[in-house]
Amino acid sequence: NSVISRHIASGAFKVQLPQSVKEQADVVVYNILGKSVYSQHVSIGTTTIYINPNNIETGIYLVKVNYDNKTNITKLVVD
Repeated sequence: NSVISRHIASGAFKVQLPQSVKEQADVVVYNILGKSVYSQHVSIGTTTIYINPNNIETGIYLVKVNYDNKTNITKLVVD
């Protein structure tokens, strides 16, 4: 499973994958209504992804990470 934590200095959210990505991956953040508000393609070999919340409003979101034929969905609270 992916682990999400807040990087205190930058305010960005850190998404830690359990292993390096063997195939290209995608990260999509959805608001509570199911609308995509952020997306990023992830390169092969990546283990850490940073999401800058500056363009994301305060609220509850779902972060969907697709990698190596796996899908992880994690709740994210932006305050």
